[in-house]
Parts: sequence; C-alpha cells; structure tokens
Amino acid sequence: MMELAHMLHRVERMTAYVPLIGTALILIIQNFFQGFLESLTLNISISAMAFSIALLLWYLEGKIQKFERAFQDVRVSIEDLARDQPRLLGEASSNFQIAPISAAFITAANLSPRVDVLRIYSLSSVQMSNFLQHSGIRVNECRLMIYKPPDGNGLFAQQIEAAIQAWRASVTAGRIRRLEIRRYDFFPTQYEAIFDASFFIAGLFHPDPVEISGAAVRDPLTVHAQSLSGARIISDSVDRYDRLFRSLDGRGDQISMEAEE
Repeated sequence: MMELAHMLHRVERMTAYVPLIGTALILIIQNFFQGFLESLTLNISISAMAFSIALLLWYLEGKIQKFERAFQDVRVSIEDLARDQPRLLGEASSNFQIAPISAAFITAANLSPRVDVLRIYSLSSVQMSNFLQHSGIRVNECRLMIYKPPDGNGLFAQQIEAAIQAWRASVTAGRIRRLEIRRYDFFPTQYEAIFDASFFIAGLFHPDPVEISGAAVRDPLTVHAQSLSGARIISDSVDRYDRLFRSLDGRGDQISMEAEE
C-alpha cells in the first residue's frame, strides 16, 4: 500500500513538471536553432506552456489542500486536548492528594471496605486504631509496625501499650481476622498505611514538645492505584514494607493473634 502511494506521488509530480520542462526545452531549441521544428508554431508552444502551467497549478493546489487538511487535523487534536485538559488534570490530582489524616482515612474506608492485607507503619498507631474501630472496614490480615520506646515505663510507652490492646480488641470484635505486630527501636520520621494494592497513605512526623511522643503528624499524601504511576508507587511501598517487616522477625516483641472461628 505504501509503495502504491509512493508511485502515485511520483506520477503526480511527473505530470506537473514534465510538460513544463518539455515546453521550456522546445523554446530554447527554437531560439538557438531557427530551422529546427519549423512546423511548430508559436501558438502551439504557448498553448503547451499554458497547459504545463495549468498542470503545475493543479499540482500545487492539491498540495495546498493536503496541507490544509493536515493543519485542520492538528487544530482538531489541539481543541480535543484543550477540552480534555480539565478532566485529565482532575484525574491526576485525584490520584495524588494531600489531605487531613481524617479525610484520608475516610477515603480509604470508601475505597476499600474490605481489605485483604492492611500494612501500617506508625509511631504509636493510636489514630489508626481509632479510625479502624469506627470505619466499618473489615481486614483479613493486619501487619503493624510500631515504635518501642527505650523507657518501657514512660507515659508514651503506656500509650503504645494501650494502642496494642485496642488492636487486640479489634481482633476479638471481628474487625481483623489475623493480627501481626512487630516493634522497632528507632524513632520514625514518617507513617504509612497501605490498603492492599489500591490505596496508600504516607505522612511525616515533625517535632512537637506538646505531644506525649514528642512528635505530631503532618497531613499525609494519598495515592490511588488508578494510574500507572500510582500503582507503581503502591507496589514499591508494599515491597519495601514487607522487607522491613520480615527483617524484624526473631528480634523479640512479636505479637500474633487470630480471631476465633
């Protein structure tokens, strides 16, 4: 098909240029060789030249029409893109948003009322435990990594122990079928909650001497898996989380609990 189109294009060009070149050659020959082609009158030469010019104009007009159609297609594409731009920007902004932590949890509950694996990396997990209790979410398996303060008898340590008991209560109440808790001894700079491979909440801690823990949460970034980039971020976060979770195996302070059938 491409070869046929190329051949027709060459024929089109030859149709436009060959008669014009032939007419020019005839006029040149007549000028230098007066006796050559004496039977060819001036009127015939002029007619041939006019015919060649007409063919050339026809060729140029065809090219101009092709360019006009091409520009028309480009204009239509630009107009379509301009109409779609608000929608595309809306989709992009909906995939990545910074929102208050309460709003992020509400979105998670609406998107994932039933979660196969819930992964949480937090300082004390108090807010996340409270969220789960009132969200209506049902979790098949919850993996929780929380901080273990060096002072096991301090007020903050007691707060974390209360949060652990709240997680246990969620298992007893049937909100969580299986609970796995790992403790780490380094102070975190961020918190995360990953709902399967569909929704991701990630935020930072900042120093706050008013808080018992010495840190307060900033509004998190929420990521949906509706786009390729969002799905990639969540997938990488799941892999990183699972690696860290496994690295804490065998280091003590492990809690495993399953709901009774």
